[in-house]
Amino acid sequence: MTVKLRESEQWLNLAADSCRAWGLWAWGFMTRQIWATEKARRLYGFAADELIRLKDLTSGCIPTIGIRLFKPPRSASGDGTDFDHDYRIVLLDGSTRWVSGSWPGCSRAPSGGPERMTGVVLDITERKRAEEKVRQLSIALEQSPASVVITDLEGKITYVNRIALRGVGILPGGEHRQNPRAS
Repeated sequence: MTVKLRESEQWLNLAADSCRAWGLWAWGFMTRQIWATEKARRLYGFAADELIRLKDLTSGCIPTIGIRLFKPPRSASGDGTDFDHDYRIVLLDGSTRWVSGSWPGCSRAPSGGPERMTGVVLDITERKRAEEKVRQLSIALEQSPASVVITDLEGKITYVNRIALRGVGILPGGEHRQNPRAS
């Protein structure tokens, strides 16, 4: 049986590897054991042969989202609620990562109770950093003391900051002055 299990795990790892950056995991409720592909282990900072315990996963989630993430969701009770969420984790070295996780609920034991939860995780740290940079640049444009007007390649105006609007007589809220040319 051990050879078949290892072979099955190799096939599953091959399938997971072909999904590029996605990591797979499974949590057995009765055994309280967590299995994870190499990518999922690396994402959470676990070694290939390290035992993964639920408390190790939940302790790294910020702030206490781990309590929500790794409790059997309502879908374990049969209401069909899936989980699809982005969250931050802190690794043992203190570094922070953003993770997108998705799991469709639980498989059922013959008794009808929850047996296993499976899911996928993706490292979205770079995407979150890029989103933060865009947010910072948007704030900088809006708060700039200089007039900023952005156009597309055809010359159509796509963005105007508040200072530029005031310069042509448009007040906050879209109201116009009597003479839009006067500033």
